[in-house]
Amino acid sequence: MPKGYLFVPIQSVLISGTIISLSCLSLRLFVRRKINSRLYAEDYCLIFSWVRVFVLTADLIDAIYNAGLGTHVQNLSTSVLDLFEKLILATACLFVTGSCLARSAHLIFLARIFAGKQSMRYAVYTVTAFITVGSATTFSLFVFACRPISKSWTITQAGRCINQSAIFIAVAIFNICSDILLLLLPVPTIYRLKITHTQKVRFMIVSIMVCVTFIASAVRLSITIPLLTSRDLTYDTARLGLLVGIEANILTIAPCLPAIQQGFRIACSNHNIMPGGPSKTRNNFGTVGLANLHRTLPALQLESI
Repeated sequence: MPKGYLFVPIQSVLISGTIISLSCLSLRLFVRRKINSRLYAEDYCLIFSWVRVFVLTADLIDAIYNAGLGTHVQNLSTSVLDLFEKLILATACLFVTGSCLARSAHLIFLARIFAGKQSMRYAVYTVTAFITVGSATTFSLFVFACRPISKSWTITQAGRCINQSAIFIAVAIFNICSDILLLLLPVPTIYRLKITHTQKVRFMIVSIMVCVTFIASAVRLSITIPLLTSRDLTYDTARLGLLVGIEANILTIAPCLPAIQQGFRIACSNHNIMPGGPSKTRNNFGTVGLANLHRTLPALQLESI
């Protein structure tokens, strides 16, 4: 099969992204074990999320090699088109479940460190319900988009389907809303804490890093809308496939970014190097630097991200 549109970018970006996300996740887990001697529930969520990213990457690479992703539809046989539909469906389901797991990791983290705040706990439960129900709904829309279900991957079979591009648009909008909620969720509690303005800003920077995927979702939304009227989906979906792969990796990389500085600090301490000099705000929470929170909120168990 000839190389299709964005063949090299899809292959190189997804493979390198998977390697980078695995490296970041490994560093995060190493820092956890080094500092806390244990892994938390959010770490396991990220591990399972990365496994789905790996399978998603394999599906997309299989699609560009064997299923005509990036190739004009008139140049493809019926059997290839069936494989294309099957791989796109699998990719969509993996993306939805992986996104849900990555966001659940952040929610579990917030619920753990703000365990002593009842209002915050209820807010976390509400957002968790929204993300869980929304993810289950979009997953079901992909799986049951056609009647009969096998029509989703058998184009010659008689039946009816809803527009798959419309579901991708719904997923993009849902992801943007979810990330905004995750970003705003800790703001009221952090604002009321008796800590310095600098410490509050640092915590918000970490939150923004974790929720940065809403930018990728917004870009993906702008690319998905034209697919509603596309007559050459195998070719036009190539850009969407590239963005889905990038966003899936960012979902794993972003929560692990604070561990990078923490890892450097551990490496420097092993060599008796103290970058930036001693600081009273440096502690197990690493990049956030909220040492005084243990005294401000006794029930607040802040540990490394």
